[in-house]
Amino acid sequence: LAHTPQLALNDISHSESPSTKGIIMGIFKILRDAFNAAPIYNPFYDLLQVYRHPLQTFAVAFWMALMPLAILFQLVTWFCPLLWPYWLWIKFDKAPVRGGRVYKWAREALIWKYFRDYFPVQVLKTAELSPTRNYLFAAHPHGILPMGLWCNFGTEANNIAGLYPNLDFFTCTLESNFTIPFLRELMLSLGLIPVSEESIRYVLEKTGQNAEKKGKRASVIIDVVGGSAESLDVRPGTAQLTIKKRTGFLRLAIETGSDLVPVFSFGENELFSQVDNPRGSLLRFIQETLKKCIGMSPTLFWGVSIKGPDWGFLPRKISITTVVGKPIRVQKKTEATDEDIENLKKIYIRELTKLYDQYKDKYAKDRKEDLKIVA
Repeated sequence: LAHTPQLALNDISHSESPSTKGIIMGIFKILRDAFNAAPIYNPFYDLLQVYRHPLQTFAVAFWMALMPLAILFQLVTWFCPLLWPYWLWIKFDKAPVRGGRVYKWAREALIWKYFRDYFPVQVLKTAELSPTRNYLFAAHPHGILPMGLWCNFGTEANNIAGLYPNLDFFTCTLESNFTIPFLRELMLSLGLIPVSEESIRYVLEKTGQNAEKKGKRASVIIDVVGGSAESLDVRPGTAQLTIKKRTGFLRLAIETGSDLVPVFSFGENELFSQVDNPRGSLLRFIQETLKKCIGMSPTLFWGVSIKGPDWGFLPRKISITTVVGKPIRVQKKTEATDEDIENLKKIYIRELTKLYDQYKDKYAKDRKEDLKIVA
């Protein structure tokens, strides 16, 4: 709105004398600055921003609604005998622990480009990756929902296959997601696999330098190390990570000889706010108890509504930049010792911190605090 009068003024001013033009420009600048400084919510402007790009909003809303709609459909299909054979097939289908069923058309679907442009999301490559070796991307932060990681590695919205040619990408998610009808098929088509030792080990031991046949494409596993536990510490302007007790990804990297790559997504924690849940509070106790029971930490979060900055469940339109660090070379061992794991963890934390410090002033200018490892 502030720019429209400027365009009109430029057209009119051609017929005015220089002194008149200066006066008009001065008055307009005062009015413009006063308008921009005034704490006035203009709903028409927010509506314009949303409906100017309705497909972007739809893409993100669709993604947000996938899980609850799929779970609702799951409850309905329990009572539909015609779908019982599908349930039986789900139970015995080994695709989730055998690398999925990836389809190029699913990863390159147009909807993911609209999803990307909503924020927008970008990926920053800092080093080349050899197509003959396997990699384990250890990613942070989880955020309320890891939207940047989904967009960059679970789809081809940012041409990740072009950035790192001859590598196949597999993003880890909760094992329980693969029991949900039809949603599991979408996840498998995008290269998502369960975050389990069996599924990760299968991919890393059958491809790249571990492949029985030479020339087989190498693989990249994307593991959001902090998991849903890390989402409980999400606050805009902060980066509180869960690493201290996480050793599974380190053990797998050593025992499969896969190089470890630190990955940090700036902007991920700014997409949503959540109800205060400090450690030791009743709410935190309930959330951590539920995590032990169902494998995930429910968060009470909010973002914006479809018509603007009002309360709602859409993420804020904040740029996300996923920075992929330099690989840490890992020597393969048949069995990783506790000492091996601790040594690798120290190197990983050092490299992750260095990566964050290198880019924080560019992509986290408004941060309230620097990276902290809290658990």
